[in-house]
Amino acid sequence: GVRGVGPHQQRRRDVPAHLVWRDGAEDHPGTVLRRYATAWTDGDLDTLVGCYGDDFTLHYGGTSRFAGTHSGRDAALATMAEVSVLAPRELVAIVDVLVSDSGGALVVQERLTRDGRSEVLDRVLRYRVEAGELVECWLLESDQALVDELWA
Repeated sequence: GVRGVGPHQQRRRDVPAHLVWRDGAEDHPGTVLRRYATAWTDGDLDTLVGCYGDDFTLHYGGTSRFAGTHSGRDAALATMAEVSVLAPRELVAIVDVLVSDSGGALVVQERLTRDGRSEVLDRVLRYRVEAGELVECWLLESDQALVDELWA
C-alpha cells in the first residue's frame, strides 16, 4: 500500500471530513462553523449557545407567527425554544459546511414533529460571523409552506 495512507483513512472515518478545519485561527468563520456543527451533532448545548454573539440576530421566513427578525441572543434563543416546543426538532444530518471569509452556511436535514406527524426537511442556515462569533442567521427552507404548516 501507499505509505501513510492508513492513518489518514482512519482519521477520515472517525471525523466527518466536512467537520475538519485546517486553518488554526480560532476566530475564522470555518473554525466557528465547524465548532458549532460539532456541538450540534454532539448535543453540546453549552458550546452551541456559546457560539452566538450577544447581538445575534435570527431571520425566519414564511408566514407563521415566528416569521421575521429576532434581534439579540436572548430573543433569538427564546424563539428557537418556542418553535422547538411547538414542533420538536431533531438533527438528522449535517450534509455540508460551506465557508467564506465573512461567514458560511450549514446544509442540514432535520426532522420536525407535530401532533404525531413527522417530516424530514432540507434546510440551509446561512451565518454571518464576526470576531469568532455567530452574529446573524437566515434559515432557508426547501419547503417553506410545510414549515409554516408545522409552525401554525
